[in-house]
Amino acid sequence: MKIRFQLLTLVYLCLCLFSGLLYQVIILYFCLCIHEIGHVFMIKLLKKKITLLEISPLGGIFTIDGCQNDHNYKELLIYLGGPCFSLLLYGVFKWLDVNEVLIASAHYVLIMNLLPLIPLDGGKILMTIKQYVLPYKLVLKLINILSIIMGVIIIIICIKTTSLIIILMSFICINLKNYGNIKIEYYTFLWYKYLHSNKNLPHKIVIKPSLNKQKIYNSFYKGYYHLFYVSNYFYDEEEILKRLLISK
Repeated sequence: MKIRFQLLTLVYLCLCLFSGLLYQVIILYFCLCIHEIGHVFMIKLLKKKITLLEISPLGGIFTIDGCQNDHNYKELLIYLGGPCFSLLLYGVFKWLDVNEVLIASAHYVLIMNLLPLIPLDGGKILMTIKQYVLPYKLVLKLINILSIIMGVIIIIICIKTTSLIIILMSFICINLKNYGNIKIEYYTFLWYKYLHSNKNLPHKIVIKPSLNKQKIYNSFYKGYYHLFYVSNYFYDEEEILKRLLISK
C-alpha cells in the first residue's frame, strides 16, 4: 500500500502549528485515526485490498481494489465504517465525560465526514445509494455537481472560517477535475466489467428498442450483472461489452 500526503495537508498542519494549536491538532488527528481504522476494519472484513492511502486535512482517501465490479452493499459498508467508529468514539468520550477538546474533535470529525460531497464519506455513501437506482455514468455526473454546489453553500455559511474554506475549495477543485474525467472513469469501469465479469451480482434487465450503441453504452449500473432485452432477444453483458469496447 502506498501512502501519500496531499500538499494541502502539509500546509494545513504548518498553519495550525504556527498558530499554537499543536495540542488541538494532535487530538484532531487521533480522532481521524480512529475514523480511518473503521474503514480499514471493514475493508479487511470484506477481503478487499488498499492500493493507495492519500492523507487529506480531513482524513484518509482510500483507493480500494476489488470494489469496481462487486456488490454495492460492500462499498456502502466500507464508507460507513469510518463514521460508525467516529460515532462510537464520540459516545465513549461523552460517557467518560472527558475534556471539551476531545469531545469537540470527535464531533467535528464525525459531522464533517458526513457532509454530502466527494471525497468525504457522506458524498460516497450518497453515491453508493444512487448506484442502486441510476446508471453509473449519470451517478458520476450528479454526485460531482452536488458536491460542487454543497461546497459553495458551506463556504458561504462558514465564510469566516479560513482553514475550512481552504479545505472546501480544494474539494471543489477535486470535483471539477472529476467531472472533466467522467468519460475516462466510466470507460475504465466498463473495461473492468468486461475483463472481470461477475455473474454472482444481482441481475438487471435493461430494455432497449434497438442496439443503439450510444444509448446502451450509457445504460450500465454499478453493482449489477446486465441482461439487455433488444428486439425480442436477450444479450448478456459480455456480448454487449465486447461489441461496445472492441469497436470503440
